Amino acid sequence: MSSSAISVEEIVHIVKKRFGLLLFMGLLGLAISSVITFVVVTPKYDATTQLLINKVQKGDSVNSYQETQTDLQLTFQAR
Repeated sequence: MSSSAISVEEIVHIVKKRFGLLLFMGLLGLAISSVITFVVVTPKYDATTQLLINKVQKGDSVNSYQETQTDLQLTFQAR
């Protein structure tokens, strides 16, 4: 090995010696990226959903179109 090579023990010693600084820099990077993500950058996508719960009738496994429209009207009026 040449004299400019570094051993694993030296790397471990450097990491132990500078652990506080490494931890601080990592947390600082996390904080900066969090602020940029949640405050500065506007979201590109927006999703909404609606859930329609129909009443179940005995013997009728499929709701008719008219019943679905009536349930939708009742839902919009309830808002």
